[in-house]
Amino acid sequence: MKTILFNGEHRPVEAGNIRQLLTELGVQEGTVAVALNEEFVPLSQYSETPINTHDSIEIVAPMQGG
Repeated sequence: MKTILFNGEHRPVEAGNIRQLLTELGVQEGTVAVALNEEFVPLSQYSETPINTHDSIEIVAPMQGG
């Protein structure tokens, strides 16, 4: 288990990559954008992008309105 900074809070996770993290959190892929250490990661790279201890991960949902 590793500890990451998730949306501003320290959180222990088991996931080894972004796709696994979304599954662990119960977040549906394609409904959010993910930034790893302040860099957005393309959806196509979620399973190839590892998560390491002390990484900062932000998950944001698109806003609608105008």
